Amino acid sequence: MENHQIIIGWNERSKQLIKEINEKKEDEKVVLIDATLDNPPELNFTFIKGDASKRDTLEQANIEHAKTVVVTSDFTGGEEEADQYSILVTISIRVANPNVKIITELHTKKHVENAKRAGATTIIRANEFMGGIFFHETYTDCLNRSSIEQIISQQYKTLPVPNNLIGKQFRECQNKFLDKDDLLIGVICDGKMSVNPASEKIINNGDLLISI
Repeated sequence: MENHQIIIGWNERSKQLIKEINEKKEDEKVVLIDATLDNPPELNFTFIKGDASKRDTLEQANIEHAKTVVVTSDFTGGEEEADQYSILVTISIRVANPNVKIITELHTKKHVENAKRAGATTIIRANEFMGGIFFHETYTDCLNRSSIEQIISQQYKTLPVPNNLIGKQFRECQNKFLDKDDLLIGVICDGKMSVNPASEKIINNGDLLISI
């Protein structure tokens, strides 16, 4: 197997992601690695039961020839332990394949830099991680603006920037949305979606705001 997707951990996010890939990329090959799943659901993927931090498990998934790996976070234990394990898995993946794209999910902000040093290409905070967002991150080079909007519209709202927010910082826009009990989580600029961008990011006319 070559040029395939590897997903670490079985949970609602990975389940949703696999469904997205099955529906939108029917020919895409997907490998799921999980240490706890006994009866894989009837979805189109190859299942490997094992510890993804171990080299032999990654080799079973043909890590050397994968194009993307997503490391989802374990929600059954504490946040600290979950993040430490995600970083350990990220390191193992990066050692096994120096060039593969790694998308790592974390619970806590304090481990973001550690995950970057471990080799993560993209980091998504746990409360932001949804199958649709990962699908976008995986195919960011081949999706156009309309397809991105279609994916996120299943779970989020997109809207043009109101006139009174053009030229404002993202955090100012967030505060305005909170006043209306809406949570602003990101922005689409020139067809590229940014979830939880820098608070100082300037929002321009023509951007699309993403809220839940």
